[in-house]
Amino acid sequence: MNEFRMVHIGIDISKDSFDVALFIQSIVHQLQFRNNRTGFGQFQKWLKKRNVVEAHACMEATGRYADELARFLYDRGYEVSVVNPKRIKSYAESKLTRSKTDAVDAAIIEDFCRTQQPRLWKPASPEIEELQTMTRHLEALK
Repeated sequence: MNEFRMVHIGIDISKDSFDVALFIQSIVHQLQFRNNRTGFGQFQKWLKKRNVVEAHACMEATGRYADELARFLYDRGYEVSVVNPKRIKSYAESKLTRSKTDAVDAAIIEDFCRTQQPRLWKPASPEIEELQTMTRHLEALK
């Protein structure tokens, strides 16, 4: 079976789940996972089952919902882009996409990733992450 190098993955993420679109040999594979450590592990197994060796995963910047998954993928050697949602929305509008479902959004994000090659993300330093956590906690208290 073929190993697939540098495939592109679009991820539409929400509080409880994330939808994935994976483009391999002109076929889009889609599935939904829980947005937690168990779901992340299932996602990684799903990729391995499809012989994905290298991937560029793109997701919208949705604050904490995307942070853990982005870190999980980065720590496992995948390229990750966390993109401003306005860029994805504008891209979808340029494609005249009308349907608005999580699966369709994941496919649009995958297409954006494959065709636009957005800048790669890397996690913030531990000090910055701690400051971000404290700031979010302070905002929640307000």
